[in-house]
Amino acid sequence: MRVILPAVLVTAIVGVVVEQTACNPQPTYVTEDRFAAQYAQALCSSLQGCCAENGISQSYESCTQGWAAQVNNLLYGPNSTGEYNITLGTSCIAEVQAAQGQSCQPVPGSLSSARPTCQSVFAGQVPLGAPCSTANDCMQMDGSIIICSVVPGDAGGGGGGQLPLSDPSALKTQGFGVSLENVPICVAEAPPDAGMAMMAPCSIDTAAGTDTCIPTGAYCDPMMKVCTPFAGAMGMCDPAVLASCLPGFYCVGSGMAAGTCAQAGPVGTPCTAAAMCDSTGMCDLTATKTCIPILQPGAACTSDSQCSIGLCDPTAKICLANAIATTAACNGTFTP
Repeated sequence: MRVILPAVLVTAIVGVVVEQTACNPQPTYVTEDRFAAQYAQALCSSLQGCCAENGISQSYESCTQGWAAQVNNLLYGPNSTGEYNITLGTSCIAEVQAAQGQSCQPVPGSLSSARPTCQSVFAGQVPLGAPCSTANDCMQMDGSIIICSVVPGDAGGGGGGQLPLSDPSALKTQGFGVSLENVPICVAEAPPDAGMAMMAPCSIDTAAGTDTCIPTGAYCDPMMKVCTPFAGAMGMCDPAVLASCLPGFYCVGSGMAAGTCAQAGPVGTPCTAAAMCDSTGMCDLTATKTCIPILQPGAACTSDSQCSIGLCDPTAKICLANAIATTAACNGTFTP
């Protein structure tokens, strides 16, 4: 397994590489054999506040053991790239440690902001568009965050935030809905100001009511078959895709207004789909067929659509306050 080192003379001492600079040796780098344990300790310490915010108890011992095993699998498992970037590994741990006490949301200095660095540690070589198992398999690009995702998919993830390194439960958290027919590939996350990238060719799945543009904040124009920015009231949309309007609006599927965006309704409004209710409610599809109050963090839930930020912990069955600290992440209890 090849370790990528900077062009300096180094000496290994107790798992830490010491850079020789004149008469003042400075311990700088975290070696490959120590990375998994140190990452797990840093992450589990920084997760404590986020777990508490979600009302999920955390076992530090279980958390560190689980995450160390996960990262060791990235290093030495069957899908390992065979490379470890010692400089980025050290920076990753430093950024994760520094996130302790910061917001659980994706803001500067948070766990989410460490993601680009941590995802680059293993020097993945899988090119864009090629099949992958995790984002660590993918070749990184300057100025872009490369993820391993099913396309088309639902970006979902209300509340924001992503863990610095991938884990199997992250596919659930990010709402990708992986199935045997949907093979994840390396893709670049669309920047907020995608601009002309919105003109990319696209396709529509009328049976599923989605298209290949939805994850990027756009919809597939049914005539031109190119990605087009979401619109608000009375703007154009795809009548086959209810969620092809800006948040707070939905696409009318039939009648004289078909293909235009209409305002989502408050609690008490009749509905047949989630997009027809505004941020105060959710659509009760089983009984009343009306918008009912949405559940707040900590409330018991059975599906993501019931919760205020769109995330129901699959194990604890409670609505989450942030997207980053699930039961699996807090306790290192992952399932294949």
